[in-house]
Amino acid sequence: MRSIHERQEPDIPESYVRHGLVGALRRANSMPSARAAASMVLTRGDWETVGAAHDELALPGYPRWALSVRPDCPPALRARFGSHPKFTHRLRQAGVLDGPARYATAHGPASRVLEVLSLGHVMFPARLRDAEDALRPLVRDHLGGREEAWAVLAQLIDTFHGTAPELVVTAGAIA
Repeated sequence: MRSIHERQEPDIPESYVRHGLVGALRRANSMPSARAAASMVLTRGDWETVGAAHDELALPGYPRWALSVRPDCPPALRARFGSHPKFTHRLRQAGVLDGPARYATAHGPASRVLEVLSLGHVMFPARLRDAEDALRPLVRDHLGGREEAWAVLAQLIDTFHGTAPELVVTAGAIA
């Protein structure tokens, strides 16, 4: 038993220390061990190492799942981890989306989606452009420079339950 005065060391999986990142992922045979190994993927270089290891010899299922549900998992690597309908269904149920464009156009309510996208410049700057590109034509075609359309959008946004594209089209039609 430890006394309260002993220093707590960070919880580093023993497997990682003994076998390295890829070895720990390959040896993970349960979800807890897979999550522990996946938690050691910290940098872009780590993701590249994981991708190269997976291409060389496919990683086991638990580690692929633990890595796939992480928001920072590169989409191309996530796609290489699995394309079976059951795998993609589980990703959707875990809240993992195909990308920012799909999120921007297919999820609601619009106010929540736009709130998340407003943080994009800070939280996911490299991927924000996809969402912007998906919404830009709708905004241009239905709102454009029409002040009354923007005013209608501002009035509707807090109570509108549909998607962002539906909100933009509705505001443009009302104006």
